Amino acid sequence: MGLQKETIEALLDKNVRSQIQEIKILKTIDSTNAYLLKQAHVDKASVCIAEQQTAGRGQFNRTWASPANNIYFSMRWPLKEAYQNIMGLSLVVAIAIIKTLAYFDVTEHIGIKWPNDIMWQQRKLAGILVETTKTDVIIGIGINVQLPKTVSIDQPWIDLFEITDQSLDRNQIIGKLINQLFDSLNLFYQEGAVAFQDEWNQFDILKEQFVTMHSPNRLISGIAKGINKNGQLLIKTAPDMEHTITSGEITSVLEIET
Repeated sequence: MGLQKETIEALLDKNVRSQIQEIKILKTIDSTNAYLLKQAHVDKASVCIAEQQTAGRGQFNRTWASPANNIYFSMRWPLKEAYQNIMGLSLVVAIAIIKTLAYFDVTEHIGIKWPNDIMWQQRKLAGILVETTKTDVIIGIGINVQLPKTVSIDQPWIDLFEITDQSLDRNQIIGKLINQLFDSLNLFYQEGAVAFQDEWNQFDILKEQFVTMHSPNRLISGIAKGINKNGQLLIKTAPDMEHTITSGEITSVLEIET
């Protein structure tokens, strides 16, 4: 089934719908995030969804394979004047995606790889790209719903069709996702990333694993110890030395036998 604005809007909670300026559905776009970045600031949220992207982007400007029949979703959320600190936001969005997928019985074997990947049995199911302007945050979400087997992706992947053996209605997923994002973002503004710390620990696939992390200026290897109250990754490299990581990429994970 194709994307249908009316179906998505009908699924939204009344208070959520009142906070959205526009839901734009496009057949083809270079990037839903790029589209919203070009729009003028408004005091309400804006949503852009595409059937496919020609230049989808992931973290570190990597290409995100974007054939038709999947979810390419971006939401522009106005930053509140009193809350400019968005550290940990991608983790909050990841948990919102996990909660959304639970409505469709995707609950087992699912986890989050810091900072922005949703994994199912070590294969990538969804990704997040958060970008900011002076007045807004743009949250980009890609979910593999039913990828063609011939798609070229440079890492192990999976889609919802393989997990559930069903062709799930993307409109239903998006409607639930928007509601969940609003709930999560409002809580984030009220209490910060610490409000999601316990839930994160439940789905953290890196905790107590030996990881190697590349950041812009350094490479660190050690035991992942979860996140702190700000959503930063903690890596222990020695008995008395723990690093706090704000951004970077986990390039390898070695499971530690217990």
